[in-house]
Formats: sequence, C-alpha cells, structure tokens
Amino acid sequence: PERFGFFDIETTGLSGGTGTYCFLAALGMFTERSFRVRQYFLADLLQERAMLTLLTEDLKRCGIVVTYNGRCFDVPCIDTRMLLARFGSPFDHAYSLDILYPVRRLYRHRLESCRLGETEQRLAGFLRKDDVPGWMAPTLYFDYLRAKRIAPMSGVLRHNRDDILSTLGVLTHLAEL
Repeated sequence: PERFGFFDIETTGLSGGTGTYCFLAALGMFTERSFRVRQYFLADLLQERAMLTLLTEDLKRCGIVVTYNGRCFDVPCIDTRMLLARFGSPFDHAYSLDILYPVRRLYRHRLESCRLGETEQRLAGFLRKDDVPGWMAPTLYFDYLRAKRIAPMSGVLRHNRDDILSTLGVLTHLAEL
C-alpha cells in the first residue's frame, strides 16, 4: 500500500491550458501505521515553482497514482504547469490508475451518474457534510488572492481532502469486487 498515492487537484477553472492554475493539490499515502493526506496550497501565484517542486518530490515516492477522472483533468493540468515551469512530468515514473473508467464500466446503468459525489455515497458510504461544491473553489481562491483571508478557503481544503478519502473508499470497494 505504501506505493499507492491518491491524487486530486483544485484549479482556477475547468478549461485547462496555460491560464489554468492548480492552486491546491492533495496526495494521500499510506504510512506504516496510518493514511496521511498532504495538501499543497498555492498561497501566491509567484510561488508556483516551489509548490510544484514539493509536489514532485512526494509524487516520486508513488509507484501507482490513483485519481478519479485524473487521466483527463488532473494529470494534464499538472503536466501543463510543470512544462511552463520547465520541469518534467512527475507522473512519468508511476503507473496511473484512473478509477472513473472501471466505475463507469461497472455502474453506468446502476447509478444516476458516475460523478465522484454519487459514487462515493453509493459505493463507499461516504457522506459529506457542509461540502463546498467544486465549482465554487475558483471564486473562493480568487477572493483569497485579493483579500488574503484564508478562513473562506477552509471549505475548499476540506473538499479536496474528502476527494482523496472518497477515492480511496471507491477503490477499496472496487478491489473487494
């Protein structure tokens, strides 16, 4: 289990490309006794290289990077940011496992949708309380950049952490099958 890294990001938009920043990334990993989630927060856009450096160091310890829709969104977004920072991809050394695809294959006719929110409830029994919807994250981040008040970002940090925990729960459900 120590080789698995559970990865999720929050960004300034969904369009991708060079104008989309990853302002929050989370990496969940097993340790000898526990499961730990580490979050990388971009407190200032000028500190992006430092954030990406720390993230890369931790991703290098993963043999398998597990995501939910990461193949189409998280991984390309990080790769774009790495390219702009003149870094190589932190995913080149690891196998990528995007569990959205097996969920769709197994449950597309049984679930209302295959969004993470639906699958985490139905397959892993994970219920969120007072969740900040992902679509609000960019607005809250831009407000943070203007006012430098971190308190409104606490819900986004919790949402990001919960994405990691629910991805772990859904993968556990799939493994039990």
